[in-house]
Amino acid sequence: MLSMRIRIMLLVLLASSGLQAQPLTEQSYLKWRDYILPASKELAWLNIPWRNNLWSAAIEANQTDKPILLWPMNGHPLGCT
Repeated sequence: MLSMRIRIMLLVLLASSGLQAQPLTEQSYLKWRDYILPASKELAWLNIPWRNNLWSAAIEANQTDKPILLWPMNGHPLGCT
């Protein structure tokens, strides 16, 4: 599934560039795939043990003597609508 998304993004990028489209070869596909996919350092935030319950996070923060980052925003915090 991810591979199909990358292909679609690549096609949209090439179509919207206004330049003469280059043929998509195995070499150019691998180059674009590596360019589009995020690097491991860009995905480091996924390793943070995020909490979705403020009360349990407050209890854990109190026990471990760590601060809480509260990120309030409009809408459901988990994107559930």
